[in-house]
Order: sequence, then C-alpha cells, then structure tokens
Amino acid sequence: MLGYQAELAQDMDRAIEEYQAALKADPASQSVKARLAGLYFSLGDMPNAVRYADQVAEGPSQDGQLLTQMAGILASAGQGERAVKLLDRAIELDPTSGDPYFTKGLLLLNLKRQPEAEQAIRAGLALAPESAVGHYHLGRMLLDAGKGEEAAASLERAIAVNASFEPAYLALASIYESRQEQDRAVAVLRKYLQSVNPRNRDIRHQLVRLYVADEGLSGRQEGIE
Repeated sequence: MLGYQAELAQDMDRAIEEYQAALKADPASQSVKARLAGLYFSLGDMPNAVRYADQVAEGPSQDGQLLTQMAGILASAGQGERAVKLLDRAIELDPTSGDPYFTKGLLLLNLKRQPEAEQAIRAGLALAPESAVGHYHLGRMLLDAGKGEEAAASLERAIAVNASFEPAYLALASIYESRQEQDRAVAVLRKYLQSVNPRNRDIRHQLVRLYVADEGLSGRQEGIE
C-alpha cells in the first residue's frame, strides 16, 4: 500500500523502495515483482524491468492480466517469441478475455507472422466484439494484407462501437484517400469534427490537406470553419 501511494504521488524512487521492502518480507510475491517490473519499465530501466518480468514469467502466477503485462515488457526488450508463449499461458488461465489475444496478435505481426496475427485478433474479437481497439488493429492488418474493403469495414466497426476513437477515423480516411475517394475521406473526418471534437488539430490538418489537394472540395470547407 505504501508503494502504491508513492506511485500515486509520482514519487517513483520511494515506490521502488517500498516494493523492495515488501519483497524482502514476501520474496514469492508475484504481484510485487510485477509492480517493480512495471515501474522500472516506465523509468526506462530495461535491465531491471526484464529481471522482474522474468521472475514473474518463471513463477507460478495464475493471473492472466499480470502475465499479459509482463509479456508486453519482454516484447519491448526484444523477447518476442518468449512473450508470445507467456500470452499463451495467460489465455489458458483466462480463455474468456480478449485482451491477451489482441496483445498476442500485435506481437505476432511484429514477428512477421501475419496469418497467425490475424487469427489471434479475430479470436479476441469473438470474445470481445465491442472492442474498438480490436477492430482497429484487425483493420490495419487487413489493410497491410491488401484487403482494402475488409479493412474499411473493420475500421467502420471500430467507429461504430466507439465513436470517439480517433485512430480509426484517420486510418479509414487514409484508405478512402488512397482509393481516390476524396469525398468519403472528407466525410469521415468531418464526422469526427462535428460529433466528437471540433478542435482536434490532427483531424483538422488532415481535412485541410485534403481540401488543398483537391480543388473540387474547396467550396465545402464549412466543416472546419
């Protein structure tokens, strides 16, 4: 509790001291080791982050969420294959959660195992069909695979389940623009500005760029006035 309170106060040095003290009292605590791994990771101390993540990974943890977090640290340290195996353990512990599947899919994509990555994301969406993040990542994967129509449909689904999910709007507009469907790209961006955040600079800049690139749209800039 003292370590957590120190984290809330942004006193990371004291938080580490408190967690280290707790670990001396209970050397087998997987949750404390995970907190230390996360803290060191946030501080950019990868050797210590990996050291504690390793201990959690090799321990008897039965917490799928904790293992998923440790997999993220190991993957960031270049241990992608090991991280995937850790995620498989997390999935076995909690087969009803979509999160480990999404993380696994992104890891597999980084490992250039695209078909397996897509399969993992789809498995996660089967468990969490209302995950905007899942639909977004699936859309990006499908786009990379040259499946533009399916990618657009997946990104539209991401927006449908979370109307404020900005990355999906940008990705969907990019697809339409690449297909020379400027009107549809503009409509997507204007929808975000009108229904979510009219002050979003990234979206506004993208919209202005589209107007500048296509003189035929110049007379319809009222969405960014």
